[in-house]
Amino acid sequence: MRHNGIAMRKKIITASLFSLLAFTSAWARPRWGMELQQQVSLLMAQLNGMQKDLDTNMAVMKSLISQNTDTVNKLTLAIHGINQSLVLQAQTASQRHDELAQQLQALRDELAELRGRINRMNETLQQVQQSQQNLAAPAATPGNGAAAPSGGAGPGPTSPAAAATLPPDTLYRNALSDYVSGTRVLAQREFQQFLAGYPNDYHAPRAAFYLGDIYFREHQYHKAIAEYNAIIDRYVARDLIPAAQLKKSFALISLGQRTAAASELHSLIAHYPRTQEADSARRELRSLQAAR
Repeated sequence: MRHNGIAMRKKIITASLFSLLAFTSAWARPRWGMELQQQVSLLMAQLNGMQKDLDTNMAVMKSLISQNTDTVNKLTLAIHGINQSLVLQAQTASQRHDELAQQLQALRDELAELRGRINRMNETLQQVQQSQQNLAAPAATPGNGAAAPSGGAGPGPTSPAAAATLPPDTLYRNALSDYVSGTRVLAQREFQQFLAGYPNDYHAPRAAFYLGDIYFREHQYHKAIAEYNAIIDRYVARDLIPAAQLKKSFALISLGQRTAAASELHSLIAHYPRTQEADSARRELRSLQAAR
């Protein structure tokens, strides 16, 4: 009996423990779930806050990037404008340098013409003096009763036809003088008359070059190119070809034909690499490349 009572107590205690454990487990489970839900809610709130901060930061970054992009674009446009201005200044300076060189050459040509004219006048003067000396001896012989003809009868005036047909040296010299003095309209007409009347004269290549320069200054670029081509292809004036090619390239650039101008400049550098015109051609090519 006593053994049975102890066994019964054990069963009761065991059942009580199981009941207590079940009750405790059932009571603790909802509480643990509530704590977990609270922690999840707290984490979600923190995530939402971080997402808002991230969105705010992204908006600020986008605004800064947009501002920086605008600044970069403005700087790029400013740099491009400065570059274009520098290219234009370089082209203007190069063309001005070449124009001054041409004017200097024209002055030298005119000086050479004047020296030649003075020499010819001296020779003519010597011939006249010699003729006067030869004529003075018979005139001084006494006993000649016939009076000499009056000297006022002289040769008659020059006919209009003779005045219209000037010698090549005179016509070229007149045209060159008008070109140097800046009388372009008159110089243009005189150079045209000279080339039409004396196309094979020694001065014809230079007359064509100066006529081309007048056309270039008057913005008649096609006519200027025609004169420069005549120097290169027809007259084959070796001393003028580099300058003619350079001026032709300037005319092509003015017409917007940059590819043809670059080809002409490359040809100039290849055939006349050590000339001043080749140096100008190199600078012009750099300007063309920078302008792209």
